[in-house]
Amino acid sequence: MLAGCTPAAGSIGGDDKPLTPPEEVSPAPDLKTGTNVYGYVSCDGKGIPGVVVSDGYAVTETDRDGLYQLKSGLKMGYVFISIPSGYRVASDGILPQFHRSLEKGKKLQQRDFELVADRDQNEHEVIVIGDIQLARRSDDIGQFRHFTDELDAYVRANPDKNMFALTLGDMTWDSHWLSGPYGFSDYLRDMSRVRGLQVFHAMGNHDHELEAEGDFLTSAKFRQMIGPSYYSFNFGRFHYVVLDNIECTNDGTGEKARYNTRLVEDQIDWLEKDLSHISPTTPVVIVMHAPLFKESGSKSLKNADELLECLDGLSRVYILSGHTHIIYNVDKLDGTTPVMELNSGAVCATWWYTGYDHPWLHIGRDGAPGGYRVMDMSGKDVKWRFKGIEQPEDFQFRSYDRNMIAIDPLRDAPDADEAHRQILAESLGEYGLASEDNYVYINVWDWDPAWKVEVFEGGKALEVEKFKGTDPLHVLAYNVTRSNMNRTLSFPAKETGHMFRAKASAPDTEVEIRVTDRFGRVYVEKMSRPKEFSVEAYMNNK
Repeated sequence: MLAGCTPAAGSIGGDDKPLTPPEEVSPAPDLKTGTNVYGYVSCDGKGIPGVVVSDGYAVTETDRDGLYQLKSGLKMGYVFISIPSGYRVASDGILPQFHRSLEKGKKLQQRDFELVADRDQNEHEVIVIGDIQLARRSDDIGQFRHFTDELDAYVRANPDKNMFALTLGDMTWDSHWLSGPYGFSDYLRDMSRVRGLQVFHAMGNHDHELEAEGDFLTSAKFRQMIGPSYYSFNFGRFHYVVLDNIECTNDGTGEKARYNTRLVEDQIDWLEKDLSHISPTTPVVIVMHAPLFKESGSKSLKNADELLECLDGLSRVYILSGHTHIIYNVDKLDGTTPVMELNSGAVCATWWYTGYDHPWLHIGRDGAPGGYRVMDMSGKDVKWRFKGIEQPEDFQFRSYDRNMIAIDPLRDAPDADEAHRQILAESLGEYGLASEDNYVYINVWDWDPAWKVEVFEGGKALEVEKFKGTDPLHVLAYNVTRSNMNRTLSFPAKETGHMFRAKASAPDTEVEIRVTDRFGRVYVEKMSRPKEFSVEAYMNNK
């Protein structure tokens, strides 16, 4: 509810820091020596104290009158605020206006920020949007509208919910800026089909400009069209930090994207300063494109230890990442630095291919549906669920009758030439062989160790085994289909750790699959066997 200028209970920084009563804005500030950027952060003409302000390097706070002062090198070309809890900023379309541009070479410039009070932030919802990768190909724009129409309808149906969205990078596809054409302005137009939802953006590897050189120049278009490449804001009792962990090393020829998954030192320095302005008891949400951890739990980010060192001493950290186009969760909340990473899949799933070849079967390399994560924040508590596009909320796993799976390249890809048929055969793994072992396979894509997977046959619990394997439906929908078209398997099915199996006593018994998530929500399927295995059988979650 936006009204007045008294913020919600809590602090400017998200938690446990007292709020000084605002004072009337002073029209003539006394500036410190060296200040070249200053301004007021206010609400209805009253200055807001304690608001964190930065140019991406220097970090400061507003004083009791809402005045900030910076000695800025002007390198980024903007100044931004860490939106305080209890407030929002205005939007330009879907883009929240928490930053102001700066002029290079100007000796002194004033940039003010106007806030609007938002009193209901303690309960809020975050829509987490992984890799979109629009390029005007494979009917991706048409498929994307299924997502935007669904999200727009959800926003319309829940006017009392306080919500915003986060992207995890790769909104577009750098190579198609040149050949598409499809760029940021096109994305902003298409995403704006979702009305009234502010979207905070992280930067991905495909959001860099191929024809520029080095990390700073390749990210210039993102900063110009979308906003700061790293920043923070507060909402309710949470502190959100959006990072750019792609260090681009392009040579400027436009031929190939080159990058490291790494936080550059200037950003690490900024992060340390930013976090120094919050209480250690404030729960923190880190948003970035490339994951910190691999699915195995080992470190993936090149300077993961530097990031973890910055987070040391915080009570709880949730990391939201994308990049992989698969879903996996790494729970280290019991560690020295209590961290949980949610690698959140992709809206585009397998780069829109399966939804184009088999409308509407939109499936990722790990068998998860193309979709997005919904996070419910209440006080300091958080719950989440993964929502498949155009799927019910309780669609949290897919089951297979292993006896019914035996993919034959000659039969199932009759139009493939010999070379592509051979590649397909090599990609099938166990699914190229028939089985009579009576196994039931279950893919639980948002699984983490706090989930429970149970299978019952005639009321008797069967032993359930977690194993690493590929999803058979993705093998059929992508590997087989693309091979039959004599096309390269650019994104074949990928082994995942969220596959489970249980052995039934016979090939025709009914089993009950019961999956319980970490929040106690139960999802049940009564599986009649034999269960058909075909693309048609699984269309629209049949």
